[in-house]
Amino acid sequence: MTQAIKTFNDYKREISYAKEWKEKIGQHYAGGGGGTGEIRTLEVKAVVYHQYANGDTNYHDMPTELAIALAQVVKARAGELLNLAMERMESRRIELAKAATDEHARLMQEAGIEA
Repeated sequence: MTQAIKTFNDYKREISYAKEWKEKIGQHYAGGGGGTGEIRTLEVKAVVYHQYANGDTNYHDMPTELAIALAQVVKARAGELLNLAMERMESRRIELAKAATDEHARLMQEAGIEA
């Protein structure tokens, strides 16, 4: 099945949208009375898997107050964290590009076409 090229193209669109979204933060806008783009809503949810012994609870939701505090920390460091996230996305894009290239070469070979 040939999915690598489609996956790569879909991911490129995601990166493009992510960059556009990220650039809105701190950017002046005129609509709605004007202002500066900011993160308004950020929710953090995490579940820890930990089972002390057989039969014990194994999935533990993050406490509500910890989630609120963590969201505040993430908002305060959003610039740094978004840059790190974009770096990870770029690394994933490169991986997907390699897979797409391999898929393309295989398809060309199967078709008897020199790449």
